[in-house]
Amino acid sequence: MNNIEFTKLQDPMLSHQARSLYLFFIRPRAEQGLYSAPLGEMIHALHNSSPVCPFTATPQLCTQLMQELQAAGFIAPPTPAARLQGRQYSLPLVEAEMAQLPALPFALHSAWRPSPDFAQTARMAGLDNAEFTEKELRAFISYWQGRPEQRNQHAWERAFAQRLVKYRSARVRPERRAAASPTPQAAHSSGIAEGYVPRELPLPPQP
Repeated sequence: MNNIEFTKLQDPMLSHQARSLYLFFIRPRAEQGLYSAPLGEMIHALHNSSPVCPFTATPQLCTQLMQELQAAGFIAPPTPAARLQGRQYSLPLVEAEMAQLPALPFALHSAWRPSPDFAQTARMAGLDNAEFTEKELRAFISYWQGRPEQRNQHAWERAFAQRLVKYRSARVRPERRAAASPTPQAAHSSGIAEGYVPRELPLPPQP
């Protein structure tokens, strides 16, 4: 979340539902390289079963909220090239901040998040997709927060992508070892084929 977005989100003319849709749906999906807004997923994201303030969205309301966000400048129609990539909208506030953002190094802080360009960085690092969990992000930040290391935004994103590669590899290795290890039955097998009955040999004559 950059300063431009944070300032505009304080606008009292912006509805609470539109603010929530941007904060908890539009913006996180952009960090995963997703610039689409399926109605079903939007309805699910806005649903609130709280006994104090329950809320249920409808397709018509979601459409109106997207129009409100566009009127406020949070989203805009995509460029023709972006539309060919499947994008349904762009995020002009993010793009404006990224264009003005100096490539100066900084220490990692608790509010840090990858930019919408992280999807491309993740692919270059060898990841099939740019998806990550909040737990993975928090673990990365916790490791680097408070350390003297300073990097620019792109370098931090590259480091995060490389850490995700290690996360994935660490999960795959135990699964491969488990698949390659023999089963307990096989490990204790006597080597005799199932169903084999040895033939009785005649006893030698007694002296």
